[in-house]
Amino acid sequence: MAGLPSNRRGHRPSQSRAEAFQGQIALADQQKAADYTLARVRLGRWATVFESLIKVGFTVGGGLAAVDAWMRHAVANEPWHGCLVILAVFLMLQLLGLPFTLWRTFRIEARFGFNRISPRLFAADLAKRWLLALALAAPLAWVTLWLMNSMGTWWWVWYGW
Repeated sequence: MAGLPSNRRGHRPSQSRAEAFQGQIALADQQKAADYTLARVRLGRWATVFESLIKVGFTVGGGLAAVDAWMRHAVANEPWHGCLVILAVFLMLQLLGLPFTLWRTFRIEARFGFNRISPRLFAADLAKRWLLALALAAPLAWVTLWLMNSMGTWWWVWYGW
């Protein structure tokens, strides 16, 4: 990652970088920012590996097929079924990524003094984000699946216009 401090050994900003900001930003603040960046990058790497494994499990491992079969019991007709599958997978991915979000917010940001949010406010904000995503994504998914179903095998020609 170009532009980020080296994170192999936790290097702090070099003296030449520190001199570029001399008089504007204190060296301790630069070092704190570098340490915060390193902590977020490290967590981001673990989150990326975890999310990649989950997505491989959903695609190659049969997770999508399992969700599809499970949702078929609830709703059998399209586009409702497809919309429900999309929303269920979205919810599962959000829930599986939640530990990383919690760690970043309540451990990393709190350690560096950037977190001023309470667990209650965090939960309320999370619920609002999910409800907003549902309000925007559900109708869009439903309309897209309805168009695909209505237009038959050539849906992609019309949808691309």
